[in-house]
Amino acid sequence: VDHGAEVCLFNCPMCKDTLERKIIGKGMKGYFISDLARMALGEKLEY
Repeated sequence: VDHGAEVCLFNCPMCKDTLERKIIGKGMKGYFISDLARMALGEKLEY
């Protein structure tokens, strides 16, 4: 966040469940790394 981060990537569902509230509180979005690949291919995420 201090360096302009807007997104936090996760590999593990438990890590995302545990840390997502903290990153949302800092104004960031949390995605699985597989979602990043889907977005790069032009898919729209529906959540």
